[in-house]
Amino acid sequence: AEEVEGPFLKGIEILSPALALETIALCEAAAASTQKALEKARLFFAESCKEAASFKCEDPALRLSVQSLTKLSARVHTVAQKLRQYCKDMEGRKRLKGNS
Repeated sequence: AEEVEGPFLKGIEILSPALALETIALCEAAAASTQKALEKARLFFAESCKEAASFKCEDPALRLSVQSLTKLSARVHTVAQKLRQYCKDMEGRKRLKGNS
């Protein structure tokens, strides 16, 4: 999603209306695709963490695997937060371009 945002990072005021609308459409499509991937990842980690919680973590290797799973799950949460901010930024750009 961040890759298609490039023209906005150079300054929205210098974009032609056509390029701004095209870039916004690309950004929204990328955000939607990212959202779908995040939902799949969240579901996977929710199920995996639930399953892992049922194990007795006496084996150090298993304990390490469960910790890794927890860290990856936290990363999914971080990416979701970034996506929410990205979508907020895009809404602001749409409003800004709508007023110009």
